[in-house]
Amino acid sequence: MAHSDNSLRSVTPPSHRIRDASRGTAFDGLDEDLSEVENSRSALRQVMRNLQTELAEKNQVIEEQQDTIQQLQSDVQGLKKTAIKRRKRATAVPVNESEQLLELAAKKFTVMNHFYIADPNAFLKVPLSQTWTDRSRFDSQQNQDEGSVRELDELLSDDLKEQRIRSADCWAAVFEQAQQDERHSMTHRIRTSNTTAVFGSEIAAELEARHRSRSTLLQQRLGFNTESGSYERVPPILRANPDEPASKSNMLNSLVVKRVIQAMLMGPASLGKNQDPDVSLSAKCNGKIWSVTSVTPGIIAFAAILIRYALSPDNEFGPTGQTSGISYLEDFEYYKKCLLVGQRKKVRQVLDLFDNLNGALFPHHKASWRDRRDNQSSSAAEDDELFREIAEAVSEEEGEEEDCRMERTNVLSPAVRAESSLSTDQMPSDMLVDGSDKMTTEPLSRNGEEETEKQVEGGGDVARGGDRPKRGGTTGKRGAPKPKRGTGKKKGI
Repeated sequence: MAHSDNSLRSVTPPSHRIRDASRGTAFDGLDEDLSEVENSRSALRQVMRNLQTELAEKNQVIEEQQDTIQQLQSDVQGLKKTAIKRRKRATAVPVNESEQLLELAAKKFTVMNHFYIADPNAFLKVPLSQTWTDRSRFDSQQNQDEGSVRELDELLSDDLKEQRIRSADCWAAVFEQAQQDERHSMTHRIRTSNTTAVFGSEIAAELEARHRSRSTLLQQRLGFNTESGSYERVPPILRANPDEPASKSNMLNSLVVKRVIQAMLMGPASLGKNQDPDVSLSAKCNGKIWSVTSVTPGIIAFAAILIRYALSPDNEFGPTGQTSGISYLEDFEYYKKCLLVGQRKKVRQVLDLFDNLNGALFPHHKASWRDRRDNQSSSAAEDDELFREIAEAVSEEEGEEEDCRMERTNVLSPAVRAESSLSTDQMPSDMLVDGSDKMTTEPLSRNGEEETEKQVEGGGDVARGGDRPKRGGTTGKRGAPKPKRGTGKKKGI
């Protein structure tokens, strides 16, 4: 239908577009709408730019993490190749019955007596002297080596004992390989197998390689001092009372030590069984193969070292931790020395340690390990006299002994650690030389020396410098000067 001109003129524009002389034309409102739209578009573009920037930053983080993962994978592959190469270079397969028997003895020797012999060839050639005794074992390095060789000979048949020196050149590689294989087996078993049963769930959750180096829990259990970068020689993880300082009655006696020894001899699976360990021995476990009926100083010391390694940031096990700097071999020898001399001197706390471990692990072989314990100590008059001298030398200082604490092992450079290694003629610790049952509270010193005896003889801490606190005074119980013993030479243990 057609519209007239008058009808067209009657159409009224929107109120906001009505002509206003003060604002201009009737369509000025369109400019304002366009301005609002443009502002909205600008705000939207800014949001998009912000989202793109944030996305780019996240992509960069992802790329960096991927690079880190690739680097770690590359490092792992490199370590695997290195480990394979090392094992191939050291592989020595027994070629006859004598070498097979030697290999079996060497594996048992590694676990029960000494985990690392640096020079197997020289070690196997060590002759036995007629003058060697348990009491003189730590008088010299040669006597120490002979003591270890005698332990190996106890595991060999008479025929192999006679062949040992003349066959050393042929046997050295087999002996070294057997020790290496057993060390690898033990470290893998303790660090990765049934760790919850061994260490508890809290520690087990931190034993992965990516956690160990940063875990404050593991550092605390290892007695790590962040200020000095040092580890305690007898850390809380090895003490039955971790909040108390290390002493004769509070070292190597934690429940973890017992569990690790059980895992070493009876397998980690035995920890989950509700029966006596020696009854549940399978035919394939070390304890059954080696006919073990009691613990030895060597296996207790080795278990302590394995515990410290398992919690440490180190990825390879050797005489010294590559990352931690812990002196595994030196501290092993210190532990073993404490236990050997404590057994010989019949130090009550040491005998209790052996009784507790044997009672828990070998309750059905009590007669065997009781007889062995009773035969450990010498009853010679000179030993009894030495006991009395040592008791007199330290008994007047009993008031200070409660406050004396274990020194921490300084993590030094390899050169310095070499200089501060355990001296062959050094006394093991107050625990070793105070065989009298009167002394029950004296804590262990850092380097295992009997401090009072050295002060009486006018000597300092010759093996380790002056990093250990000295005890004050050398007077007797009533203030009189202590007489020097003999000619001033230190008596053998």
